[in-house]
Amino acid sequence: MSSESFSHLGGWNSLNLSQNTAVLILSISAAIHHFLIWFQLFIHKTKFDLTFLFPFGYLSSDIFLILAYFIQYIIRIRSWIPVTNFSCYFEAYFMFYVNLCQSYFLTALNICRYCQIVRNRNMYILHRRILITSSILVSLLILINLIIQDVFGWCVVFEQTGSSCTLSYTNIVVRIWNMMIILIMPILISFSMLFQAYRYLKKINAGQMVVRRNHHHQLIIQSLIFYSMWAIFWLPLMFVIYLDITAINELIYFVVIVLNAFKVVADPVISIFLDKRFAQAWKKSWQWITRQFGWYMNARVHPIA
Repeated sequence: MSSESFSHLGGWNSLNLSQNTAVLILSISAAIHHFLIWFQLFIHKTKFDLTFLFPFGYLSSDIFLILAYFIQYIIRIRSWIPVTNFSCYFEAYFMFYVNLCQSYFLTALNICRYCQIVRNRNMYILHRRILITSSILVSLLILINLIIQDVFGWCVVFEQTGSSCTLSYTNIVVRIWNMMIILIMPILISFSMLFQAYRYLKKINAGQMVVRRNHHHQLIIQSLIFYSMWAIFWLPLMFVIYLDITAINELIYFVVIVLNAFKVVADPVISIFLDKRFAQAWKKSWQWITRQFGWYMNARVHPIA
């Protein structure tokens, strides 16, 4: 993107404004849902330890996505606010970067669960420093990858009049690298870890540690449910960005943005499949509500006279 194209006045056209208003409604709903889940986690004194690192990182990153969209909307809704170099790059890169980090948080979580179930190695105890260091390192490597591609002109930021700033890739090799290594590889690793753990649990002797095996079996099934739902709502946006479909069909881009926004809305609820602490928070709140309204009385079983 040329320097003279920066620092100009520009808002969304009528079509983009109406589309982004719909996304804004979803973002407001997402903000409410996330407030509720985090409020519940704190009032119920949920234990925050290293085992909560990746679920915490994943769900908290949604907050950054919501805030980023609110900032983008405020800038674009006011046509007199100048679109600068910084705001355009922020619009194009920030939410994209956070979405990529979410993928790696989930991959790290699934690797840890595989090691615990199949290898009987508790990564949160044996490799505490490695987990923390690798989390920071991977986030930095993703950022460095984006910076290098931008500096060398392999990925450029462009803006169509009346639309948001988006990314376009000029190098086919870089596009393949991004698709295969940055996008597809962590997903394949995650599904591989989960299916291997599932097969392992099917093979072990049914008489050995039945309670533990059942717990692990339930954990893997829930992880597969969450990861599959996440992939359905998350993958389309990443494919559209990497394949430059945004420059070809704005309607497709709008649809995948809505899917991604809906994922952010649903995350506080479907996170019950990600970590039991989220499920416990919702359950305790529901039990408190039922006690306040006396609904538990309706669930009593009355003996037959």
